[in-house]
Amino acid sequence: MLANLDTTKGRRSMTEDGWLAMYLQDHSAAAAATVSLLQRSAREQSRAEVRASLSDVAASFVADREVLDDVMDSLEVPMSGTKTAAAWLGEWAGRLKLNGRLTGRAPLSDVVELEGITLALTAVALGWTTLLELSLQDRRLNEEALRTVLRRCLDQRRRVEVLRLHCVREELMA
Repeated sequence: MLANLDTTKGRRSMTEDGWLAMYLQDHSAAAAATVSLLQRSAREQSRAEVRASLSDVAASFVADREVLDDVMDSLEVPMSGTKTAAAWLGEWAGRLKLNGRLTGRAPLSDVVELEGITLALTAVALGWTTLLELSLQDRRLNEEALRTVLRRCLDQRRRVEVLRLHCVREELMA
């Protein structure tokens, strides 16, 4: 059981695995929203070269998300449908930004979305770093697999930053 009830104090206390489960569920939900953001942004980018590169990043990210699912399975941590739905709604609400246009994309939409993706990938990298640190003491976690997925995540973030700067030059410096 991931959590137990401390009857002496009348409040719920979490075991160490309970905190880890909560952490993994939060990251899994955020990863689901990130997949949605990456895929939508890749479809809607105004530049073909950015669309193609972002599609590659999205495909790589989806594969890495499966690694997180495998980690959760190996630790017997269930997905949280509620957290995933809330994260997805947050990503969807982020589309409703004021961009100077009532409908459609504004020229800065590409830049702003790539900034959001960069922030999301930074959070994902922090999650992989945390799991890598835990793997040093918890043999249930595969240290080498976590190092590999962290390297891929950092590469994804680097690639998105190159795309973002390209869009900045095109939109803000033209």
